Amino acid sequence: MKKYILILSLLITASSINASEYWQKIDFDNIDTTMIEQAITDEVNRIRKKHDLQSLKYSQCLYNAAKTHSNNMVKYGFFGHTNRHDSATMYYYQRIGDECGDYNYIGENCESNYLLNFKGRYYETIRKNGKTYYRNPITKIRYQPHTYRSFAKDVVKQWMDSKGHRENILHWRYRYMAIGIAISKSSIKRGFPKVKITQTFSYGERLVTSEELGESIKKAAERMKEREMKKQ
Repeated sequence: MKKYILILSLLITASSINASEYWQKIDFDNIDTTMIEQAITDEVNRIRKKHDLQSLKYSQCLYNAAKTHSNNMVKYGFFGHTNRHDSATMYYYQRIGDECGDYNYIGENCESNYLLNFKGRYYETIRKNGKTYYRNPITKIRYQPHTYRSFAKDVVKQWMDSKGHRENILHWRYRYMAIGIAISKSSIKRGFPKVKITQTFSYGERLVTSEELGESIKKAAERMKEREMKKQ
């Protein structure tokens, strides 16, 4: 019988992207999904560094699991950890286990967000020259697309404002992470692209022994003690 230590919370590719590219506005006719995934990854690791935690490494098998779930959320029109439309990928530990094998410690965050930098609850729809735009009904100012950077910051901020998501992002045991996204084609046509995002975590890329896990916990406790002594 398989045994897992699990962390669940609702809500990377190896980078060759110049960080300055993150500041460009997202072109809805040519959305760079890889850049979105990398921008979110970099923002997560920036937050971890701010909290004296090591950066999370990319894992291809974790990416496969994350991408599969995001694609299914778009395909079947749902949001959450549980995919009730496919028993083979219903639970996140199935998805990660099928791609990566057994893990001692795994987790998942989910998020649904818009590429349009839209704040508030209300908007007006404007159709002009065959395209659809959205604007504030009071100020009449048109909502603009996010930049890759601003979208990543918005996604991670929502995770950090939620206790469970935050615990996953700042968990000291995790060593690997991947971000996989999918975008509804119909929402792109409407000019209001909606993104489903899955973030997967693991302690390692293989099953670790209880001795290894215990040694890791011991070392982490020692590092925490050293940091506390430096603060005194």
